[in-house]
Amino acid sequence: MRTSRQRRWSGWGLAVLLAGGAAADELSLVWHAETLAGEVVSSRHGDRPVNPASVTKIATALLALETLGPEHRYETGFALEGDLDTAAGALAGDLVVIGGADPDFQFESALLVGWRLNALGVSSVTGDLVIDDDFWIGWEHGSERRIGDAAGRRHEMGARLRSALDPGRWGDEHRRNWDNWRKRSPELASEPPCVRISGAVRAASGEAPPPTVIYRSNPLRIILKRFLSYSNNDIERIADPLGGAPALERFLSERLGVARSALRLATSSGLGINRVAPETVVRLLRLFHERTAAEGLDPGDLLPMPGCDPGSLERALPRWQTRPRQGAMASKTGTLIRDDGGVATLAGFLYGREGTVLFMVAAPRSGPRILEAQRDIEAWTDDLVSRVSGPDARPCGAPVLAVDFAAEVLSFAPASPAVAGTGG
Repeated sequence: MRTSRQRRWSGWGLAVLLAGGAAADELSLVWHAETLAGEVVSSRHGDRPVNPASVTKIATALLALETLGPEHRYETGFALEGDLDTAAGALAGDLVVIGGADPDFQFESALLVGWRLNALGVSSVTGDLVIDDDFWIGWEHGSERRIGDAAGRRHEMGARLRSALDPGRWGDEHRRNWDNWRKRSPELASEPPCVRISGAVRAASGEAPPPTVIYRSNPLRIILKRFLSYSNNDIERIADPLGGAPALERFLSERLGVARSALRLATSSGLGINRVAPETVVRLLRLFHERTAAEGLDPGDLLPMPGCDPGSLERALPRWQTRPRQGAMASKTGTLIRDDGGVATLAGFLYGREGTVLFMVAAPRSGPRILEAQRDIEAWTDDLVSRVSGPDARPCGAPVLAVDFAAEVLSFAPASPAVAGTGG
């Protein structure tokens, strides 16, 4: 028997669903929405798999939380192989990078490592920069733009690191990043570090030497908030060491009780052709809510909230950026322009005066009219919040923080027992 709320939702929104006079198979919305208690609020083709686009990143975040924990930090080691003349500041040998699959090692991270190397007496390296396959610096924008062969990717990462450590190799982007860093942290340093590497970038071989410097990333919860807010496709770097898209698909099937045949995940970022039903996404959101609560977090500590966080929600939900809607949602957008005919999606937690609603809404095959589809989705959320007696704005969750906000640098005396020290 249908509830009164289900009855009042039935048949809603034909004018919105067919915005702009488009044919029904072009801009029709599909959705599924439930209360936190599990009551179905409304569903239109909610059991039909659609391309979730970047909503997939919620699943990747949950897999990482359950596997690694919110306080997990990635560690990247830097070893000195050769003879160090601290008076001359010269290492007659190689600088070896021991990657720890840090998904968010950036220019700012290299600055912290460079200062620590300078403090240890290293300002030049006469040998090579030795890189393994688990080190990345800067953005690649997901698998579609990643260098395909391991050797080419490794060389690119080594070249980026060598440039970041040596101001003599900086380009305009490095200088802009340095200026921005100085504005954020004027008290820490007036000059950038400098480690000049004379040799080539080459691949690591054999067992890694013990590190002299270890860079420890922000905790995972901070990394996830950055990646989810900006819808960063390099979130694939988080999933890949955990098994990538196949492991994510298996995880969802097992944890949500969904047949593998009802899921299709080509990537862990949402790039490409993927298939998940809105009903399944709502189950995912319920599990996400349970996991964050168990970790002492709110969904908004990981997912962006309109009017609180920079990134994709600013563009997707312009009317939600100010009161009374500001802070009344924690959600993830998804957008594909060309793949699979294009799609716009939105999924998350809508906070109304009558309670929290878990939802996913999508506009399949909307690539040619993607902006129109996003406006339709925003209109759908406007109607949804009106039907739960208006928005119940929450305090903003954890903010989006800089890559080096809580990073740590540990150093050990070269060729001596470890003596820890933190920095950054």
